[in-house]
Amino acid sequence: MCALKFLGRSKTRQSTILIAFVLVFGFCLTSDLYGQGKLGRVRETVRRHETPPSENTHHHQDNNSNEEKHRNHRSPQPCYGGGASLGSVFMTTPSFNNHRPQRIIHEHIHVVEPAPLALTEPGDETYFDQDVSDSIMLSQRPIVRPWENYFKTWSKRLTATYGSDFDEIAQGYFGLLLQSPGGFGLDTSVMMLRENSATFRDHLWIGDVNLVYEVINSSDFRARIGVGINWLGDSYGGDSGANLTSGFDWQLSPKWILTGETDFGNLGDSDLFRGELSIGRQFNNAEWTTGYRHTDIGGTSLGSVFTGFRFRF
Repeated sequence: MCALKFLGRSKTRQSTILIAFVLVFGFCLTSDLYGQGKLGRVRETVRRHETPPSENTHHHQDNNSNEEKHRNHRSPQPCYGGGASLGSVFMTTPSFNNHRPQRIIHEHIHVVEPAPLALTEPGDETYFDQDVSDSIMLSQRPIVRPWENYFKTWSKRLTATYGSDFDEIAQGYFGLLLQSPGGFGLDTSVMMLRENSATFRDHLWIGDVNLVYEVINSSDFRARIGVGINWLGDSYGGDSGANLTSGFDWQLSPKWILTGETDFGNLGDSDLFRGELSIGRQFNNAEWTTGYRHTDIGGTSLGSVFTGFRFRF
């Protein structure tokens, strides 16, 4: 009797565990299928205004297209007047009765060989001045290109990092900053978010393009602010919005530099915030960096610890 009772209890426990496992697996499966991942929630908040087109709309469009085809259809018009008439063709020849000989006038052209010109260097611009006495003078002026030295003073920063939230989302980031000293510049970046689950895979592309102005420019600290646009792209389409950005680069020592950036704006129907802080070890123009990046889109947080390289020129 005791053995039978023990076997009955063990079967009950096994069935209970099996039912619980099926429920948990079914919940995970249905949540994944209905897009309950983080990137799925981001997509839903950004595109709340989009609704699928109704069948009545397609039916109305089909009717309009049929009416337009019927209206544009043209029946063949009868050809009145028959075909082309075949008449006699007369060819006229010029008359030679009134032909008069033409007078031929020969003009004598005197060719004067000018004196050889002096060769100039490739970097010089040569032009000629001719005065009243038809004398040719050779003058030289160097070509001045002021924008060449201006662009040489611009700083360039290229960033490539990889990060993860240690759960299911990985981030790949690429950024480019072109900055004139104490002037305007261009800041652009693109980030790929990839989510891997047990039953699905999802990805998004998020980026921005900003026009920035450097408000602080010193030997060890540079800060900038700017405005631009945000954009999001995936397999279903794309969305965009406005953006306010700010950033700084602080040279802590000859080998270490602290970098920070923030972005406030919107993306479709949701708000967007992105902030990051990193510290880098410089090796001449190359820099190994590591830090933390936090992205919030419509209340969905996408945090990431990242590492990578920057190149400064």
